[in-house]
Amino acid sequence: MSFSTKKILFGSSWSLLLHISSLLLCAVVHCTISSTSAILNSGGLSFVRYPRKRCHNLSGVLEKSRRSNVVKCERRCKKTRQCLSYQYESDRRVCRLLPGRKKPKKAKPKERKKFFTCGVAEEKDPPTAGPTGRPSVSASVSPTVSAASYPRTLWGEEDFAPSGFVSYLLGKEINFRSDSSAPDAFGITLSRTAFIGNTAVDDSGSNVVDVVVDVQSVRTHEHLFSGYESQLILFFAPFGTYAPDVDQDDNNFGEFKDAVVGMVRHKIYSSLTNPMDHTWFDAYAGSASRASYKKRLTSGFSLRIRRDGGSFTAYYRVDDWVPIGDALPLPEMYAGVPLQIGLRVKKEWNAQHDVTVRATVLEGGATSDVPSPPSQAPTALNETWTRIKPRRDDRAAACPAASSHGDAARRYAPRGIGGGGAMAGLSISHLSDLWFVGTDMGTLFRSTDRGRAWEAVSHYETGFNARLKSTMPVGFTTRPEVLLFASCYHELSSTYPCVAQRSVDAGLTWTPQNVTGGSATTRTGEPVLDHFVRHWIPSLSEGSGYVLAATEGGMYRSQDDGATWSAVPLPHAVSYSPRGTFLDESVDPPYVVHANVNGTYVWRDGAESDVVRIWDAGTARGGSLMSFAGARSAATGRLTLAFVDSDATACDDIGHEADCGYVSILSEIISAEDFFAAESFDFRKTSQRSFRVVAAAEDAAVFYATGGRSWPQARGTTVWKSTYNSLTDGFDFGVAFLQADVDNSYALWPADKLDYSAVGLDVGYWDAGYYTFAVNPVNSSEAGGSGNFFLHVTRNGGDNWESPFTNHADYCHSNGNRLPGQRWRSTGIEMTSVRWIKFNPHNVTSGFASVADIRMLRTLDGGDTFEISGGTKSGLVGINTLYDFAFA
Repeated sequence: MSFSTKKILFGSSWSLLLHISSLLLCAVVHCTISSTSAILNSGGLSFVRYPRKRCHNLSGVLEKSRRSNVVKCERRCKKTRQCLSYQYESDRRVCRLLPGRKKPKKAKPKERKKFFTCGVAEEKDPPTAGPTGRPSVSASVSPTVSAASYPRTLWGEEDFAPSGFVSYLLGKEINFRSDSSAPDAFGITLSRTAFIGNTAVDDSGSNVVDVVVDVQSVRTHEHLFSGYESQLILFFAPFGTYAPDVDQDDNNFGEFKDAVVGMVRHKIYSSLTNPMDHTWFDAYAGSASRASYKKRLTSGFSLRIRRDGGSFTAYYRVDDWVPIGDALPLPEMYAGVPLQIGLRVKKEWNAQHDVTVRATVLEGGATSDVPSPPSQAPTALNETWTRIKPRRDDRAAACPAASSHGDAARRYAPRGIGGGGAMAGLSISHLSDLWFVGTDMGTLFRSTDRGRAWEAVSHYETGFNARLKSTMPVGFTTRPEVLLFASCYHELSSTYPCVAQRSVDAGLTWTPQNVTGGSATTRTGEPVLDHFVRHWIPSLSEGSGYVLAATEGGMYRSQDDGATWSAVPLPHAVSYSPRGTFLDESVDPPYVVHANVNGTYVWRDGAESDVVRIWDAGTARGGSLMSFAGARSAATGRLTLAFVDSDATACDDIGHEADCGYVSILSEIISAEDFFAAESFDFRKTSQRSFRVVAAAEDAAVFYATGGRSWPQARGTTVWKSTYNSLTDGFDFGVAFLQADVDNSYALWPADKLDYSAVGLDVGYWDAGYYTFAVNPVNSSEAGGSGNFFLHVTRNGGDNWESPFTNHADYCHSNGNRLPGQRWRSTGIEMTSVRWIKFNPHNVTSGFASVADIRMLRTLDGGDTFEISGGTKSGLVGINTLYDFAFA
């Protein structure tokens, strides 16, 4: 998660006073434009210059630079607005201009320093204080038009006004580089000239401005495998835009998008656990379009944006130009406005980046110089105050609650909109109405009415590990009240021990359980798992006591619903690295069909020495297995087994290779004994791509396939339902759910098939593939999963999908339509951090709450219902989290 630092003050019941405080001192990047201008206007700068030895050879490893180069760097700083100090990088002969007074730092003897401050501007008395606040972005004079010829290379400070971490290299190259962890440590360069545009050569368009950026190199430290690499952005800005208008950090990036005419950005995906070997491109001009390239692009490619009258088009090029979606319509006011050309970096969680580019204007027509930014007195704190008259709330009272969650019996009851944080590990009982789901805030939630209302399990009893990919769902046994659970970190070690637990009261309390038989314990004496538990496989015969635990290091068996365990005597090559297990209970003892990364095996319980391999991933086309599921229909005797291989060509059309393969299916009417005795096994490889297959163990005619978490552009949220077709003796696949359709302008799944939620409508539907996906073992119509922020379940085989973490409170006023800006009630799943909740002293039924990642919640009825304040239609849309506010 990432957080912004925003502060809001609300006025009395008659007015609102918003205080956006960026907490930036005037020696820091975003605030220096006014103070520097004032200093320059009062007579220029003089510098304290440091000795060459300290400046150029501080650590003894850098070559000594020519003094003339240092002098040139100082002169550039004197001529450049915002520059208060300069640095010279000796090994690359790069001059870096800085907006703050940064003095040299002492280096350790063996520490290699690349950047050294050579001169720092002397302090001067500030001018008389004037009005505080941010400089106006409006040009104060009319543009002066001049002719220009094309193509035209843009480079250097004659063409660009730099800000922050940007420098100009030899060969007309522009370099954005930062090794800082500060969220605002990135560079912006904005053209000093605006391009009015000209008629296209073939007279097919008007006001054409066409610019290309050739990317020489991109280094975003992807070797750190963060998955949050910085992104290069090329953009158009309207005439009269200055660096402070487009310097928003990651948490406020929505404000940047609102400030520009159109943009395109490039991002390399990389992750330690899911190496996503591709690059995506995102274009935006009031609406969004995306494209993806199947390899990581770190050099030798180009970005391009073009304004043609009332449309904006973005392209990328490796060999040939490829449009990034369709042309995006522009508001009428941007159809003919002169455009400035900008480049910047969007920093995410991973701080470092080093990007080198060349910029060329292909077409631009006549040009006009952009006026210098207005001067303004410096302040110690950059503050923006806006008084807002709150809109009257003339809505009728919220609709009656469908459920009270048993509030009458509670001293405290959950309140909020429901959801808002990451969820994973949905589990559905086959013997009772128990459901469970975990969250990245460490809480396991429990429902006793099949997901309609939820309550948190006490952290004193158990927790859900924040590493959602590593933690497995709650497991069930042959008794409805007896449960199993093992919430583990991503590794098993003395630092991160994992303890399996067992509950005998339907999940209210939990006790440690030794499953793998090891002798290691925690400091408090709890038995530690020797291997990760990947699946709990209970018998569907109620009361039999039979449960299997498939772990990374072997399989374990219990005959008493998990009270005691013993190792199943299988070769390690059969039992390690499990991918799925099916218990065929059509006979007694049952047959076990088990898949691991290298193949699929079958044996009869108690006769493990007779294990038979029915699929060998080492010799079969498609490689190792990623997922496996099995089912048998008692009525027909049909047995169905399915797995997903790792044939990466399955995802060639979406430019992706990881976590993707083809589904193979074996399905026939055959007894367990005859299947075990068969000489060959006919798995048919289908053309269906997937990452995971899941089935209800008692329904061999239906199973589900889902996308992978690393699939690009929300494609991983796809759920396919496969049903047996007796006419073709095969399975037909159809899309049963897709949260957002990337191939259709990110259209949401239809409202008549998906119950939308407040977070999705007012913050945005952005999710990856599912961490896990669950199907009721005895009812294939009941299934669901979560990829992060949206838990979606179906109770009718995929025809409709619910959001069981929230209840719509305006259903009776909108014909059941769920829309942005409406009111909601929580079903009990509240997992985001609430920093505060405060009620208006002038009207105690009106209150606000600061909630991590989803801005701020508002209630006007004393906490009965809540809505997201700062939704998609508000001025707060670019803010991630609000940290404080007060009533004035």
